Amino acid sequence: MTSKHTPVIKVLFVCLGNICRSPMAEAIFNHLINQASLQDSFYVDSAGTSGWHEGKPYHRDTQGVCERHNIPITGTSRPVCSTDYKEFDFILAMDESNWSDLQSCCPSPKYEQKIKHMLEFQVKDHILGLNVPDPYYGGYDGFERVFTLLSDSCHEFLEFVKKERGLEFRS
Repeated sequence: MTSKHTPVIKVLFVCLGNICRSPMAEAIFNHLINQASLQDSFYVDSAGTSGWHEGKPYHRDTQGVCERHNIPITGTSRPVCSTDYKEFDFILAMDESNWSDLQSCCPSPKYEQKIKHMLEFQVKDHILGLNVPDPYYGGYDGFERVFTLLSDSCHEFLEFVKKERGLEFRS
């Protein structure tokens, strides 16, 4: 249970359909915060800028890659809603298109600073710029590549948040 002295940090990962990249990032980040015993300090979710897959399970290769890496993944697709901008502290877009869509749908300029690119926090591979590739049509190897990118980014993002919010590893 979260202490009343430790506010919960709310993180939303966003891609287009919320069946590949964003749920994978959500699962990886949840795994990392659990390993660091920081799960009580966070609320993590994912969503899509479209509602194409609303209520449907995550892509089978997203689930397969996570399971192969012993990362639990559960949930169904949902679209971003206007209340997400108010509720979440960080809204992490998987690519420029999602970032642009999130900016254009943002209900108030005061929430725009919450919207960031996921790969702003990825320090190992700058070739892709700010775009996590969409593995939807790329086969299983594409999902593995995205898993690696997101693992690195989620780790760096967690380090950023820990430093910014003064969180310590808990045992």
